Amino acid sequence: MLNNIYSEYKNMQIRKNSREQKFGVFINELVTPSWGPILDSVGYDFCIFDMEHGRFSISDLGIMLPSFRASRAAPFLRVPTISREFFQAPLDMGLTGIVVPMVESADEVRAATSLMKYGPRGRRGVAFGRPHTDFYSNVDREKVICKADESVLLVIQIETKKGVQNLEKILDVPGIDILFIGNTDLAQSLQCENDLSGGMLRENMEKILCLAREKNIPCGGNFTSSDAIKEFGEKGLQFISLTTDVELLQTGMSQVHPRMNSQLRSDFDTHFDLDSTTNHLSHSKYA
Repeated sequence: MLNNIYSEYKNMQIRKNSREQKFGVFINELVTPSWGPILDSVGYDFCIFDMEHGRFSISDLGIMLPSFRASRAAPFLRVPTISREFFQAPLDMGLTGIVVPMVESADEVRAATSLMKYGPRGRRGVAFGRPHTDFYSNVDREKVICKADESVLLVIQIETKKGVQNLEKILDVPGIDILFIGNTDLAQSLQCENDLSGGMLRENMEKILCLAREKNIPCGGNFTSSDAIKEFGEKGLQFISLTTDVELLQTGMSQVHPRMNSQLRSDFDTHFDLDSTTNHLSHSKYA
C-alpha cells in the first residue's frame, strides 16, 4: 500500500559505514512526466529537482514526480528556503528527500528537521490520501508516520565560510542524513579559487569531510572529475551529482554533428549579410 518511495529498496538510504557511491543529476530546467524511466535507462541513482536556481513550481513537481513511482532512481528536491510551503506539499507528493542550501547554523537544521518529521518529533502536517500513501486514506496511521520519519532524507548543503565555522554545532543536531558540499559557493564565500587540488578550498573540503566522517554522516557534492571522485570517495564522498539536465542536453546536441555545426557556423558568417538584410527589412511591410 505504501508508495515505494518509502520501501527499503527505494529510499536511497546511504548506509553508515558503507563506501557505496550514488550518482545523480541536478534538474533545473526541463519538465517531463518521464524523468524516472529516463534516469533509469542510463543508470542514474537519483536526481535533484532544483527550486533554488531552477525554474520549477509545485505544479511542475506534480507533473514530474509520478514517474518515479515505478522507477529505481530517487527524486530529491532542493528548496529555496526553509519554509512550510516548500516542504509540506512536495513531501506529500512522495519525495525521497529534501536538500537545504546555504545552511549556516544548528537552528536551521532544527527548523528543517521539524518540517520533515511528523509530531511529536516535528510539525509536518498529516494528510493521507496523497501520492505518498498511493492515495489510500484508510492506512495504518502509526506505521505510515513511523516509516516516513525513518525514510525521508535530509540533505544539508555547507557552502559558506560561516557554515564551515559552525559545522561542529550543525552536525551535532540529530536528523542529518547527508552533508552536501557546495564547492562553487564555498569558494565564492572564501574569496578563493574554485580549485580542489590545493589551497583554501581544499583545506575547507578536507575539514568538512573529516568532521562528517567523525559524525558518521555521508558527504556529497558536485564533481565531474573521476580522479576527484575516487580520491574524496575514500574520505566519505558518496552522494555525487555529476551534471545538470541543461549540460547533458547541450553536450548531446554539440556531439551529434560537431563537424556540421562548425561548417554551418562558417557558412552563416560567410553568407549572412547583416547590412543587406537590415536594408531589406526596412522596406518590407513588417518594418
